[in-house]
Amino acid sequence: MGLPVLTERQHFPVIANLVVGVRTAQNFIADKIAPGIDTNGAPEYEYDLTDNSAMVAPKPEEASRGLRGETTSILQPEEATKKGTVKEWARKAEIDINEIEADRARDRAYPVPVGRMTNEERRYKRLAAKLYFNLKVLKEQSAASKVFALLKYDVTLRDPNPANFKGDASIIKLMLSKIRAVSRKWGVKPDTLLLGWDTLLNLFDNAAILDRVTGGASVANPADIDLALLAKLFRIPQVVCGEAVIQTLALPGAAGVPTDIWKPNGCALIHTGITGIDEDGDAEFDDADESTPAFVKRFFKNVPEELGGGPLTLQAYNSLNNKIRYLEATEYWKHEQTSQAGFYWDNTNAA
Repeated sequence: MGLPVLTERQHFPVIANLVVGVRTAQNFIADKIAPGIDTNGAPEYEYDLTDNSAMVAPKPEEASRGLRGETTSILQPEEATKKGTVKEWARKAEIDINEIEADRARDRAYPVPVGRMTNEERRYKRLAAKLYFNLKVLKEQSAASKVFALLKYDVTLRDPNPANFKGDASIIKLMLSKIRAVSRKWGVKPDTLLLGWDTLLNLFDNAAILDRVTGGASVANPADIDLALLAKLFRIPQVVCGEAVIQTLALPGAAGVPTDIWKPNGCALIHTGITGIDEDGDAEFDDADESTPAFVKRFFKNVPEELGGGPLTLQAYNSLNNKIRYLEATEYWKHEQTSQAGFYWDNTNAA
């Protein structure tokens, strides 16, 4: 007996919550550099662009109100507040209806203990994990398009020319000077250094950095260096590396061809508003809202409670011919650049 054609979608909030809680093998960093702002269920939102209006100080004698005087106004630029709409991101997988029938037959023949997932549910969970992984890839691509992009930065705070991160003996001074330059321009300091893979290796090979870490590295006494030590050297709260890749579809006996999501020789200093790092190494943005400064933010809408609630919804429905069951995962969010508070190097591989 075939499954009936569904007139309404079947939702799996438990499976969706399990999938969201699972860590992926790839090192995704989008949520470490873009604070998430909840739109409270609304698809539309407003956000403030970071400007320097609070830094424009009047003359001291104009800053206080006299008996019949007027309060001096802060002059804000036009279009300091913008509007946006969250985007729906959805991916689905196909399941032969006969496979679902076989799962249900096993469940009838060998009843699953109370509290454990049925064979059908386990199939959904396996596919849901793939769908959620793909949504993470899409989020990573979206963040990279905002942060590793030369024209997203102020013309005075970007370097399109090759920079020698491996051989620059003044690399620490260079980083500190760019942090200061961004702070002077925008009133907020960069708190995150984002490295492409090649940039990370260049810094790990930089003699000035190795000397600071070990007091002089050698073959017998190699340097022990990691991202936390780079953060300490550059006096910045967070250093992250964009390692995630996309691939062409793998075939039997042939691996997929990878492409880096984050430009390998790119490097960015940005302000994110990070307030700390939790025990899992994830960034915390406790004070983030629509107006707090950040180079980029992710505005998101949880799905309605009647559809499962939470950041991810997982749904199943049959095709019209009742031969295929679709499993679909959906999220609602959008990245917005809300500031130019950062510095970008487009190529750190100069010899």
